[in-house]
Amino acid sequence: MGAYALKYSGKEIDIALDKVNQDLLSKVHNTDITAHADIRAAIPTKTSELDNDSGFITADTMPDVDVSGAITMHDTDAAAHEDIRQEISNKANNSDLSAHTTAPNPHNVTLEQLGLKSETWTFTLEDGTEVTKVVYVKND
Repeated sequence: MGAYALKYSGKEIDIALDKVNQDLLSKVHNTDITAHADIRAAIPTKTSELDNDSGFITADTMPDVDVSGAITMHDTDAAAHEDIRQEISNKANNSDLSAHTTAPNPHNVTLEQLGLKSETWTFTLEDGTEVTKVVYVKND
């Protein structure tokens, strides 16, 4: 394959360069902090300069409402959060609950099932004493 050469007239090159120069000048001009000073002056830079023309609630217009009575009534209502109340009741009334609190592993779950492995680590304390512990780490 041979080399290819494109031929442009001087006028075509001048037009292309003018376009590149105009694009660059436009970008530089629009990002220059001194450009469009009249427009920049009209744009608020702090929220305190904005008008609340939509009527959003502000700290000054926030009503002072005491809802503590409604919360207490909700918390003591047996119909509130029936699912949570039922779970608590199930756990509290479960006669087999002691098996889970006294047995070290009532379901015989293995480290492998948990994605773990045991490693023995030895630590040297500041006083020179060595302490060996079995730790469980993620099994990569």
